[in-house]
Amino acid sequence: MAYSTDSKSAAVRAQLDHPVIDGDGHWLEPVPIFLDYLREIAGPTVVERFRKMATAHIDRGWYDMTPAERLDRRPTRPTWWGEPANTLDMLRAQVLDRWHADIAICHCLYGVQLLFSEDMAAAFARAVNDWLAKE
Repeated sequence: MAYSTDSKSAAVRAQLDHPVIDGDGHWLEPVPIFLDYLREIAGPTVVERFRKMATAHIDRGWYDMTPAERLDRRPTRPTWWGEPANTLDMLRAQVLDRWHADIAICHCLYGVQLLFSEDMAAAFARAVNDWLAKE
């Protein structure tokens, strides 16, 4: 059941004879559960490396810097959109309904970081696939 039947997106959707696909959905992995699977696949060393990569943006101290320090050092800002502020956004099916979309292609949020680490990417993909298959 869509949130609004008289929105612009509902009007566009009503004219289509094909599904609407959200092609950029992000799935926020519950990290403690995911790390259990990653540990099982790749061992504790890879888990520790993942933790360091996942928290590196916090360790850079962007939020502790003054505006002048940020201008001087030019650090990257940590993501502010990593977790939904609205709990409904965590329930993808409800979001798709609200957007009048039929299908979502979702990517792992934290896993994207591992695409830049060849030796960890395979372990990550295997851990995610095992997790999804079992859950």
